[in-house]
Amino acid sequence: MFPDDTSVVLHRTSEFPVPALTELARKVGSNPHASIFLSQPRQEIIVCPTTTPTVGLDVEAEPIVVEPWILPDEAFGQLIWESLLLFRSAPEYGPAKKSEWPAFRASGMKSVRSFEDEFVYLCVEAFPCVLRVEGTVRRSVAEGLFVGKFITNACEFEELGALVRLVYRSVRLLEKQEFD
Repeated sequence: MFPDDTSVVLHRTSEFPVPALTELARKVGSNPHASIFLSQPRQEIIVCPTTTPTVGLDVEAEPIVVEPWILPDEAFGQLIWESLLLFRSAPEYGPAKKSEWPAFRASGMKSVRSFEDEFVYLCVEAFPCVLRVEGTVRRSVAEGLFVGKFITNACEFEELGALVRLVYRSVRLLEKQEFD
């Protein structure tokens, strides 16, 4: 007989789509990714599933979801999981022009430059046992610098949403630093 709390663990893990992500990775030949763009000043969250026309290249895809900044962490984490489940292989290489960039268009901003300045890009990548949350610092003197953390793929949605916000805040702090 199982201890009382085992049934909770079995129920909890059955809610997470890890087997589906494993099958996606096997079919596509690459780990599932989701792209996230956050802007606290604009009070917006943009979450995009990705496609991979070739292994090693990810392109944002539809459907793109735009949510208000006040979206609870649990709903945010669930949205990220749902985007990971939409990862697929597709022959298209995405828009030829930056002005056709799906996340930019979804933001409603007037220029790509202002979009890139205003939003922080984050990526969530699913591995067999963990998710990697990574944010990119967009200062030219810190080009290529990123902030990230691994979290178990059995995490609660709320934990994932909170971690993405933490990585966002870390990127913003680094962007304010002077790098000499």
